[in-house]
Amino acid sequence: MNLSSRLSTWSGRLRQALTATQIGAPLITPEQVYELRQLAQLAHTLPFTRQRETRRQQLGDRHSLIRGSGMDFDDSRPFMAGDDRRYLNWRLYARTGELYLKSFIEEQRPQLCLLLDRRSRMRMGSGDTLKLQEAVKIATTLALLARREQMQVAALLLQSPAQWHKGRGGEAGILELIHAINASAPPLECVQEPSLNDALGQLQESLPTGSIICLISDFMDLDEVSRPLLWQLARKHDLLNFHIVDAMERQLPEAGRMLIESGPGDPPLEVDCNDPGLRQAYAESMQTRQQEIEDLLRVNDASYYVVNEAEDFLSAWLGVDYVSG
Repeated sequence: MNLSSRLSTWSGRLRQALTATQIGAPLITPEQVYELRQLAQLAHTLPFTRQRETRRQQLGDRHSLIRGSGMDFDDSRPFMAGDDRRYLNWRLYARTGELYLKSFIEEQRPQLCLLLDRRSRMRMGSGDTLKLQEAVKIATTLALLARREQMQVAALLLQSPAQWHKGRGGEAGILELIHAINASAPPLECVQEPSLNDALGQLQESLPTGSIICLISDFMDLDEVSRPLLWQLARKHDLLNFHIVDAMERQLPEAGRMLIESGPGDPPLEVDCNDPGLRQAYAESMQTRQQEIEDLLRVNDASYYVVNEAEDFLSAWLGVDYVSG
């Protein structure tokens, strides 16, 4: 394996250790949560993908797969004993001489589900914040947007051990979920962490059809095994992918030397950033990997967004001209 391939494999494991003041503290401050709430309130609409039918039993603004007493007429079926005679189709009876009952489409509100990657490789940051902190900001904003629309929010926190939070709504429920999303990251340990593919499989088994799924990760362990799992999710749900990318995962600094941690039990890799050939090989290798990830995530017209710590992604994505105070 050549050096650029080793860098491509290991760059996702470059870690920035949490300082003593960060250990035990939330990943983002209460002031930042407040700013995100303001941002969610200023957003005009939920920037979600195309609407699908849903099986979720919560009144809302999507057509449900469940037929019942709603506002939109769907079809007529033969009348059976015990049916409510208020919904008899008298016009059809006048034409056929047989009794038919009107059926309607109920309006249902979909459930939002967040898959937040909180694994050790997300604790990398070459700037002022870690990738994990950027991911938490996005997850928090999405939960606040859903609360504004009176949607229920579920979450799968990808960490060791993984945490599943079933759908909850209301102010208290959403705040409790945000607290779990924003919980402090414990010191790094050599523990077995769940894979992204495991999480995708769990979502497939746990969610009602028509949910809105937001995947928030650096997707470093995404592979060809992920493709059918993503396709199954995108076929039944609205799928939005938020790809968290650090500047160091695009290109190396133009000077100096650095150590890249290669994983438990392996010696760190020393990189000479003064070598222009190495910087170019690294940038090309990482660009290829980023394109592979994007190709996998754009399955079945799923939405795909790149989130860079150096950019104000949320304001631009929501179309809000908001400057934090």
